[in-house]
Amino acid sequence: MNWYIFKGGLNKRTVQVILLICVGAAVASAQVYWFFYFCFSLLVVLAFYVADRVGICIKDGNDEPLMTIYSDHDKEDCMKMSKLTRTLMDAEDYKFNRQKRKENFVYAHSLLCNINKIDPTMYMDDDTVPMVYPLVVEDDDLIKRLFAAKHFQGHWWSYICDEQPETTFEHWISRYVIPITIDQRYGKKEIDYLVNVIK
Repeated sequence: MNWYIFKGGLNKRTVQVILLICVGAAVASAQVYWFFYFCFSLLVVLAFYVADRVGICIKDGNDEPLMTIYSDHDKEDCMKMSKLTRTLMDAEDYKFNRQKRKENFVYAHSLLCNINKIDPTMYMDDDTVPMVYPLVVEDDDLIKRLFAAKHFQGHWWSYICDEQPETTFEHWISRYVIPITIDQRYGKKEIDYLVNVIK
């Protein structure tokens, strides 16, 4: 259930109508404080619209829920893919992408296996198509060096470092794993560049 007065929640048309009313009233009033009042009202309405789309839980200092705005989308079944998305997906050469990712993974592993603290090939087989090359190096500055080299690779599961003791495996892997990009846009030249930054 959504926590606001609009029955059944807000939709795009409702927000557009509210926007028109707010702007129209602000222009018609010709008074500055009315303009700010309506702008504030609009921001509140838009905030609840966004909350309705993503779901929000506001908690107090004791981590107890004060207010939860659930998104009805969490309860929906899978929706049909849009025509635009289907067209974009159909334009991909999946056979090439699959092969290129495998080649890039093997090449990255050949260059980084001597410093990687894990063996990412342990559970791989011929059907595995890697998304990234998971590099684990106990170097907190490595991600900064990659950023400085214009390779904006994020940290995965960084919130775990705040939740788990430093002595746990979960904390260790979350702190040091860096998912190195190896997708079909990359070739040996790009991977060599990254390896030079890493080493």
